[in-house]
Amino acid sequence: MQDHLPKIGFTVTSFDERKGDDPKILAKADLVIVSVPVSATRDVIKKTAKHMKKGSTLVEIASLKSGIHKEMVNIAEVEAVSL
Repeated sequence: MQDHLPKIGFTVTSFDERKGDDPKILAKADLVIVSVPVSATRDVIKKTAKHMKKGSTLVEIASLKSGIHKEMVNIAEVEAVSL
């Protein structure tokens, strides 16, 4: 996705907490895509949602739908989508 989306006109910025990236960058995003191991998904969603602006969309693409979507909706004050 990071290679494809810019080719069709979207700006893509990656964020990796492990690399020391500043989570404030998430507040600028209209769309945040979370793709992490299932065991880390809940914690990452909780941390990520805190920094997102109202009206933005949080998408997670890594889970097996084991309750993650419901938790996303409860945590985030943004639109939550599981693919």
